[in-house]
Amino acid sequence: MKRKPFKLVVLALSSITCCLMPCGSATARDSARAKQERGDFLFFHGDVAGAIEAYEEAAQLEPQNYELRSALVNLYLTKKNLAAAIENCRQMVRLKPNSFEVHLLLANLLRRQGEQLEAIKEFESALNLNPNNLSIAVALGFAQLKAGQLDKAEKNFRSGERDRELKAESLLGLALVFQKRGDVKEALKQVDAAIGVRESYAEAHKIRGDLLIQEKRLDEAEKELEKAMQQNPEFLEAKLSYGNLLFERGNSAAAEAVFRQAAEIKNASEEAHYLLGIALQRQGRLKEAAQSFENGAFIDANPDSASKMRAHARRLSSAPEGFSTPGLSGNASTLPQRELNAESIFGVSYGKLIKLQKSVTDWQ
Repeated sequence: MKRKPFKLVVLALSSITCCLMPCGSATARDSARAKQERGDFLFFHGDVAGAIEAYEEAAQLEPQNYELRSALVNLYLTKKNLAAAIENCRQMVRLKPNSFEVHLLLANLLRRQGEQLEAIKEFESALNLNPNNLSIAVALGFAQLKAGQLDKAEKNFRSGERDRELKAESLLGLALVFQKRGDVKEALKQVDAAIGVRESYAEAHKIRGDLLIQEKRLDEAEKELEKAMQQNPEFLEAKLSYGNLLFERGNSAAAEAVFRQAAEIKNASEEAHYLLGIALQRQGRLKEAAQSFENGAFIDANPDSASKMRAHARRLSSAPEGFSTPGLSGNASTLPQRELNAESIFGVSYGKLIKLQKSVTDWQ
């Protein structure tokens, strides 16, 4: 009985066909193929680090092999090494400069890394290559929103508003633009329009709740945030906003329970841990608070904020229990929460654009 070889299946984008582009001598190609097969074997058996090493060696032998770079992007993301994933994605762009999908992929990876201006450049490249794709225009709008380019963002959201499939997301983008401008009344108008287009729209109810908190209309805000959490029980940002509402009411213990629940969500952000730390600190539970700040810093991709939070955790750890320490206090707005954006609203996230699968054939 001969077992068929298994293969690491990598789809960097659903519309990208990864093709092997051999280069160099036949010996180099054979060696690269052997390294790739070794990487497939190691990945199948759960050794991601070993698979990365094998694929890197193969890529050195065949630097023009697009398939290898695509696989490395996925493997590095599996190991949460975003910087290495970005570097390999840049190589993909070099190999396929006229592929709007690859520019879109790189844009989202850069957004995740916090390199907003670089991400905008890649979104613009993708849009230039596919100018009639309004979904890219809306994704670009969210990137511009994050970077504070509000006029440009509004222009792209207005474009997307014309598309029936993109109308709700575009209206919500406009709501965020007006929220940033401090025009709560117009922001509410836009978010109400988005809910009118799509009633079961958890993100819109979340944003409406945030706006109502700003207006101190806490009872109404609570209803909106409850709708958001009912529609999406794993909606992290909605839970953080709900905790913010509880802070506004002066209920630190209840806020703690919400933030603890948020921190336990799979792939919870650093903000959930930081906000849990604030709630614990306000109750005088400094050692517990210090641990929450440490947990947040551990997963924080921003080295500056991670360093500050670790320093704050050390101050709390050295303080006597019940001692009131300076530093982080107040409500959820104390920390910059992640804005709803192309990743959380529009769905153009690298986690959806990249699919990493293992497949193995049966014995014959």
